[in-house]
Amino acid sequence: MALSTYTELCASIAGWLNRDDLTARIPDFVTLCEARLKRTIRTKSVTTADVDIAAAASYCAVPTGALEIVSLSLNDDEYGGPLTLVSYPELMRYRACHPDAGTPEVACVIGNVIQFAPASNTALHLAVEYEGPFTALSGGNASNWILADHPDLYLFGALAESAPYLADDERIMVWNGRFEKAVEECELQRERRRWPGPVNVPVSRAFSDTPPR
Repeated sequence: MALSTYTELCASIAGWLNRDDLTARIPDFVTLCEARLKRTIRTKSVTTADVDIAAAASYCAVPTGALEIVSLSLNDDEYGGPLTLVSYPELMRYRACHPDAGTPEVACVIGNVIQFAPASNTALHLAVEYEGPFTALSGGNASNWILADHPDLYLFGALAESAPYLADDERIMVWNGRFEKAVEECELQRERRRWPGPVNVPVSRAFSDTPPR
């Protein structure tokens, strides 16, 4: 049976369950599976948003919907270039060494805020590349990248969510095991896609004595 649409997924789940009395619960199983997926995987779809940085500012808001920041870059003609992502203690040490305003060079994401240093000495534009959430399946949204690329995540995740209705059914452990294995493989593939080969990390100017521009 095909697994390319929400309708096909629900039909396949019904076939695997082989229980006519659970048909009305299948959309709930899919929804519960998606809640679990949101806690365990990231999206492969990367989005870029432009964020305004006010003059003298040392922070800005994370774009709505961002789950993980991939990169930060200044995209003004005069002040272009990537910012180095560092930890919060490293950011504070940099600020102590470079207290004057200038062109931001390092940044740290804390909750829904991007803090950077030094504070900007002029209004700038920051290009924020980030990974965001996937779109849930429904009657109005037949598919998404997870169902298209990894239908087993949805199938076995939804089947595992049927556990309260199947009591001691031995299939539950099999389905949950298949789901967890699929999540592991999906995340491994994601990491390989982000880092396909050896990574050369440039030496940052963050802790040098070179004054900011």
